[in-house]
Amino acid sequence: MKNALTRGSAKAAAAPTIPVSVFNSETGNIQVVVNNGASFIIPGTSTAIDFIPQMPPASVAPTFSFTGPAPNTFGPGLNFLTVTPVGTIVTKTLQLTLPTNAQYVSLQFYVFWNGVNAVSTIVLTNGQFLALLT
Repeated sequence: MKNALTRGSAKAAAAPTIPVSVFNSETGNIQVVVNNGASFIIPGTSTAIDFIPQMPPASVAPTFSFTGPAPNTFGPGLNFLTVTPVGTIVTKTLQLTLPTNAQYVSLQFYVFWNGVNAVSTIVLTNGQFLALLT
């Protein structure tokens, strides 16, 4: 009797989709690049929207892959987040090593500017603190 599963007939389980949110907590727009991918703009916040941090449109938002970092994709290993306030020439690149042993269900980045020359990012996974980048 032949085995019902022959080589190549079994489908690999699809990797779960991990939502990634990059929030702009500042009033000015910022340009963001993830791992040397395509740049995208995140609008600034304001009193008109109760200073709720803003996100990029879903069509350009970064993704997550368990296989590792790639252009516009975060993953376990060394990642790069480059942020530029729109209308300036100031660019800051932050490095983040995401651990391979974390339980990723979601990933959130909150970007904060302190003046023109300093940027900080708080990184959460599943709403739990993962890192502070400066």
